[in-house]
Amino acid sequence: MVVQAFRDAAYPETTGEVFATLLTIDDDDLAAPILLTDAGEDIVYAADLLDANGNVAAMQGTYKAAPIEIIAPGQSAEQPQGTIRVPNVDQAIGAVIDAITDPLSVTITVVLASDPTVIVGGPHLLLELGNVRGDALVVEGELTRPSLTVEPGPRYWIPQSVVKPAFRL
Repeated sequence: MVVQAFRDAAYPETTGEVFATLLTIDDDDLAAPILLTDAGEDIVYAADLLDANGNVAAMQGTYKAAPIEIIAPGQSAEQPQGTIRVPNVDQAIGAVIDAITDPLSVTITVVLASDPTVIVGGPHLLLELGNVRGDALVVEGELTRPSLTVEPGPRYWIPQSVVKPAFRL
């Protein structure tokens, strides 16, 4: 469902409003979460930004401005995974790539650039970033949702003779 703040900013023919994407990449192997935004300037949060359900939409800290490109998973049936591309502008990025051993946890949130406390999209939680690779120009990885089809089934079956009240009509 699209929130009213998004409609107010997006529907007029001319608007001065810009949407900023916040990208949070976290993992136990990382010393600190990677916080990026495409807002054109850094966005600083003094405390965690929570959505209406109490989920963390943006972590406390500074979201560094970078020309990131995000293609969300599920945009087409041919490509169920998405992509994240970040310019390779710092040697620390290569060190982080070498340290990655398992898929990273990703949260994507869209806020108003004029007021970064107004959430207009997301937070999109439980995304995974894997197959991260890079070259001299760009670092990219595949963005996927966790697969629910490979979850293990129940370990024990409860027959009707053991729990009769559960099978009463």
